[in-house]
Amino acid sequence: MRDFDDPGFPLSYLVSTVTAALFGPSLLVNVVLCVLLIALTSSVTWLVAYRATGNTSAALVAAAATIVIYPRLYNATKVIVPVTAIWLAWRYADTPDRRRLAALASWSAVAFLLRHDYLSTWQSDAASCW
Repeated sequence: MRDFDDPGFPLSYLVSTVTAALFGPSLLVNVVLCVLLIALTSSVTWLVAYRATGNTSAALVAAAATIVIYPRLYNATKVIVPVTAIWLAWRYADTPDRRRLAALASWSAVAFLLRHDYLSTWQSDAASCW
């Protein structure tokens, strides 16, 4: 018998569990993990924005926006997944090769395992546009 409802985020639970196993079962460990994921999101956002504009100031504003919107810590994966997907897709579009395609495909699998509802969310957003 389980003591919680599992909405289907196996990799989210695994990342949290492995981090707790390595650094101790504390809520502080989870908070630090989420803050690191958000910091990584800001870094990738800066990279993508700088690549798009070639302007350091614009890239800093874009990266700051990921912090200013203050995503909830439990939503850290919701912000890192699409930003990283954009970066990987852009790299593949620039130079299509098997290694970059494999990286993009792997990230798609990671995204699905982090939250299975990404596809259904995108489908419902696309359907609402029509």
